[in-house]
Amino acid sequence: MKFRLIKYMVLFVVLSGSNVWANKVLLIKGNGMLNSQSSSLQQEEITTQQKLLTEMGHTLTTVDEPKVTQDNLNNYDLIIYTNAGWAGAKQTTFDMLRKAYKDHHIPIYFLGDDIAYMISVSQLNNVEDLLLVKSTSNNGTSPLGATISFNQSHSITQDVNSLYYNKDIDVTSAFSQDISVISTTSSGHPVVFAYENKYGSRITTQILSIKASDKIISDKAGLANLAKLYQNSIKWLLNSKKENQPTESASKAIYYSKTKTLYLEGILVPFIDEFSGEETDIKGIFDAQLQEQSRFEFELIASSIIFSNMFEGKDTSDYILYNHKKRSVEIPCFKVMTIAKFGNGIEGKAIYYKEVILKQRHPADLIFHAEDMTKTDTCN
Repeated sequence: MKFRLIKYMVLFVVLSGSNVWANKVLLIKGNGMLNSQSSSLQQEEITTQQKLLTEMGHTLTTVDEPKVTQDNLNNYDLIIYTNAGWAGAKQTTFDMLRKAYKDHHIPIYFLGDDIAYMISVSQLNNVEDLLLVKSTSNNGTSPLGATISFNQSHSITQDVNSLYYNKDIDVTSAFSQDISVISTTSSGHPVVFAYENKYGSRITTQILSIKASDKIISDKAGLANLAKLYQNSIKWLLNSKKENQPTESASKAIYYSKTKTLYLEGILVPFIDEFSGEETDIKGIFDAQLQEQSRFEFELIASSIIFSNMFEGKDTSDYILYNHKKRSVEIPCFKVMTIAKFGNGIEGKAIYYKEVILKQRHPADLIFHAEDMTKTDTCN
């Protein structure tokens, strides 16, 4: 009995010394390399990240962007997409990342100092909400270099001191007001973004390279702060409270005045029995985007339609409903972001409408007209 007890104690000590609860991390090497210099910087960046992740005890797999598959993404606890270049990113990659985040609640870390510029140059569509930043055709601050400060109150930036980043930084902004900006340059340009959805799943986007080259950061303290920022980000992403159930509506309908785009999240769509032509009780949950064409007229962006999951519940009252027979979309609550039309336009506070109906007048086209809406104080 004594021998058996000692054996188990030794086994416990051995297991405790190793990280038996290590998270599986997938590090995607972005496909944005344009020349030998950017390829070298990319490898240097990857090597630095691998070292920092190993220090944290995580199980790491590195894959080139062209080799990413949906099944592969879904097997990890955290996905990191890093890109030292700015062109060549693949639309299919971001479609798969969105599905991994929305369907499997896998947290994602985007980083690279040309992330916002990459959207425009690589001609990526419908990815700004996932990347948290707005596309820009401006490839960075001028002149090069900026002092970056960090909001110490957020877990990602805690104990990360200001530093001088001797390279251009994309001039962009947060995609929406739901996104936290936790780091800015001395000129006020946002650098680090964080977002947590209603299920507790998290994304952070960082318009910085962690390493890239010692020429970027002029001192070792700056590099140490970037390493701290990186490891804090990993901890925050993996600490998401996925067990939390949403306290808000199961669906979201948000209209952004600046881009004139309507985002619908959580649309219940019935499946049709093609033999009889009748609706079945089977329903799927979809997300979609519509572009405003004229006042109260929206065109469905076919490429934006994403199947999220099958609907297994009974209560549909909180969902956006698609009525197949009436060719209408019934929205319980509709959030509209206000805008000050002065200069580039500044988004203000949201206003809300309830019981909104979007009607498809002609089955041959993708145009929907807003027919009914009642102003209300909140969607909650």
